[in-house]
Amino acid sequence: MKIQNPSPHVPTYPHIVVRWVATVYAHRDVHFAPPPEHDPEHPDFDLYVDLPEPADRRCLNPGERAAIVNVALHRPLYARFRRCVVFGPDDVVYVEPDGSTDTGVRPPSGGLRL
Repeated sequence: MKIQNPSPHVPTYPHIVVRWVATVYAHRDVHFAPPPEHDPEHPDFDLYVDLPEPADRRCLNPGERAAIVNVALHRPLYARFRRCVVFGPDDVVYVEPDGSTDTGVRPPSGGLRL
């Protein structure tokens, strides 16, 4: 049975999906900008890549793609969870808690979206 959030997130590319536990995940946006200053009262869960905004977010060069995967890999908040960088509807890179990565063609789907 698929459980859908009543207000589904309409993803932009690229974005990241964080799997908190089996069937529970969250979408996080990727911003091409320096990370904001840390504010403990208003944490920002999105990913920030300190690069200029690309002309076409769906046609990233290898350096831009590697930078996004690197940020996803090293974001301490997500270190214990499986992550998936979604570059397009059929272009993903899974980032495992052990630091390994694997390319794929299907982003996570179904389950409960936070």
